[in-house]
Amino acid sequence: MSAVRRRGGACRTGDERGTPILKKAPGALGKRTMRIIKVFNNNVALVRDENGDELVVQGRGIAFQARAGDRLDVTQIERRFMPEPTGTPEQLAQQVADIPPELLHLAERILSLGSDFDLALDTRATVALADHISIALSRVAAGQKLDNPLELEVRTLYESEFNLGRRAIEVIHEVSGVRLPESEAVSLALHFVNAQAGAQVTHVDASKKAIQWARDNQAAS
Repeated sequence: MSAVRRRGGACRTGDERGTPILKKAPGALGKRTMRIIKVFNNNVALVRDENGDELVVQGRGIAFQARAGDRLDVTQIERRFMPEPTGTPEQLAQQVADIPPELLHLAERILSLGSDFDLALDTRATVALADHISIALSRVAAGQKLDNPLELEVRTLYESEFNLGRRAIEVIHEVSGVRLPESEAVSLALHFVNAQAGAQVTHVDASKKAIQWARDNQAAS
């Protein structure tokens, strides 16, 4: 398979938070009524359900030739994304639209490997993880190299997450044909810290903890 590339849109920066993702449940969604608020591309739309809640839906051709106000064919929904309080539904929809569907699937596959490393990972991290993978692949395609100075700290404090990060690099290579640098295992590990179900540590908190660990050990040496 050739390299998977990001399709347009600005890269997210800062603390990337995930959004709840629910896979399609055959039969269960068929009884629900949804109307399209805005179409972002053929595969992504912002909709309102029968409870008046706004959510983002994704599915192959789900919004093809659709317009605002149209009733959605819910049998075509592959994924649903619920906005976080910190963002708007339109921002989330645009982000999902900018990520190739195959990268969302890849992120889901990687998160499912968490149990192999004794990690309970929340699927709400799927969008942020897929976004990160997309950006990392774009950096490699552009010949950019980004070193992470926190490798030793993250490897020590978050060993399981770091090992999953290394495994993720192998899976990404297997799917895309692109080999990410080993330093990406650090960034991926921080995403897995943030993705742990019930975790009170965010991506930024984990980075701060690693930095503090480095300072403490430097002072003690």
